[in-house]
Amino acid sequence: MAWNAGEAYLHPLYLVAGPVIEAAGRLEADVLTVARARLELEGVRTIAATAEIGLQPVAVRSLAFSLADADLAVVGPRYLAPAFAPAATDRLHFSGHVSAAATVEEGVPTTVDLAFDEAGFSLSDKELSFGPLTGVVPWRAEARTEARLAVAGGRWQKLGLGAFELVAQLDGQRVDVGRVAIPVLDGALVLERLALVRDATGWHGRGAAVVEPISMALLAEAAGLPAMSGVLSASLPGLRVAPGEISLDGALVISVFGGYLQATRLQLFEPFGVASHLYADVQARHLDLGQLTEAFSFGSVSGFVDADVLGLELAGWQPVRFDARVVSSPGSYPRRISQRAVQNISALGGPGAVAALQRGLLGVFETFGYREIGISCVLRNGVCRMGGLDDPGAPGDGYYIVRGGGVPALNVIGYNRRVDWNELIDRLQRVIASNAPPVIQ
Repeated sequence: MAWNAGEAYLHPLYLVAGPVIEAAGRLEADVLTVARARLELEGVRTIAATAEIGLQPVAVRSLAFSLADADLAVVGPRYLAPAFAPAATDRLHFSGHVSAAATVEEGVPTTVDLAFDEAGFSLSDKELSFGPLTGVVPWRAEARTEARLAVAGGRWQKLGLGAFELVAQLDGQRVDVGRVAIPVLDGALVLERLALVRDATGWHGRGAAVVEPISMALLAEAAGLPAMSGVLSASLPGLRVAPGEISLDGALVISVFGGYLQATRLQLFEPFGVASHLYADVQARHLDLGQLTEAFSFGSVSGFVDADVLGLELAGWQPVRFDARVVSSPGSYPRRISQRAVQNISALGGPGAVAALQRGLLGVFETFGYREIGISCVLRNGVCRMGGLDDPGAPGDGYYIVRGGGVPALNVIGYNRRVDWNELIDRLQRVIASNAPPVIQ
């Protein structure tokens, strides 16, 4: 049977004339036996199969299939991209070759063999790439095998991944990976003791991960963030995977800005779906305000802060709910704040925030001493309920954001208790980008 002319759309594939099928077999009663079948398809050297198919009801009793030397540059855009990434079909580019073979008995797969030769893909508009990949994946339903893949690296925008090797033990519906280290910038992501098991609901598994120290300067540049100092490292001692869910047993710890961040009760649902949700409790301790304010052009503040973000919920990677509080860390250390930082902190308290300064010394000092900094936000339904230090001495219905100390004495007092979350973020971005002098009252 040869298809000589015409076109057809068989969702999600758009097909054009050219394929030729040659087959021979026997139809007897309700059994179709295909002794041999061969498909001629552009970009593939050989596609062959034999099969025995029951017709009442239709069921594959046995099947042996092989595909040799498929050119991914040809078959990728035509068949793989429409099936797996239809929205990015025009931007996906493939390279390399792949071969495959499989057998099925009574409708159940019994063997699968995959061989990759310099296979890779890239997405043009986001500078996303992976590979080239070379190696073999032999799977047997009733025997233990070993898969071995060599990956030359990858890239997401400016974030590059180095070359690494993946060795996995395959045993029926189980996959075990002892250790794989993926170079990331000047550090690495290390996966350890990863064990995955497939059942009727999908893949389930456990493992551990470590992020070996990565320079925050390099990471910020790659991610398009403001320049930062320090290093990022993390330890995930208990990582659990379930269909549509990734969760963390224990704590995710990240060393940054001279202190650390710790995330607990971390759960991620549908990470690659349109309804992705993340839940976590986050604690930060002894973060260096000098590094933070320098990184985000916030002005200059010396000292340290602790932060708690409890009940954090992100929907589509945007915050929709949390209870957050930031306060000065306990201890003895220099505490100074610049005029520009005063203005930016005042903006967080809403239009009613004021900076109360001893007027006579404004022309002498560029920075001022403070005793304590504190601000809180409880986010519900797009509205942030604002608060500050636990100090009932603020005038009216205000709350202290900065409580002064030394000479000149400085207090920043917020009066706006309810702030639209999106407006708060816009206001903060505007004041950070602005070089306007502070308004002193």
